[in-house]
Amino acid sequence: MSIYKSSTDADRMEVVQSWFPWMIDTVSRVTYAEAKTKLRDEVRNEVRDEVRDEVRDEVRDEERAQTRQAIIQLLQTRFGNVPQSIEADLEKINNSAKLSRLIVVAGTATSLDDVAGAIRKA
Repeated sequence: MSIYKSSTDADRMEVVQSWFPWMIDTVSRVTYAEAKTKLRDEVRNEVRDEVRDEVRDEVRDEERAQTRQAIIQLLQTRFGNVPQSIEADLEKINNSAKLSRLIVVAGTATSLDDVAGAIRKA
C-alpha cells in the first residue's frame, strides 16, 4: 500500500518533487539578491554616516579654530600683544559654547589678566 491516500496525492507529490529544485533555486536567487541589496544598503548607510560624522567633526574643529582666532584678534585690538600663555590656554578649550562666552569676555574685560582668569575658569 502506498503512503499516499490516493493517486491524486501521489500525483501532487510528484509535481512538488519535480518543482522542488526550481523552487530552491528561485528562493536562493531571491535570497541572494535580497541579501546583496541589504548588504549594499547597510554599507552605503555606514559609509554615509561615517563621512557625515567626519565632516561634522572637521566643521566643528574649524569653527572652534576660527573662534579662537577671533578672540585673539579682539584681544590684540584692545590690548596689543597677547601673551603666548593665553593663546595656549585657548587652544586647550574644545567646547564651542565656552569659546563663544569667551568672545564676550574678550570684548568686555578691562585687562588681559581678567581674560586669562576667565580662560582658566572655562
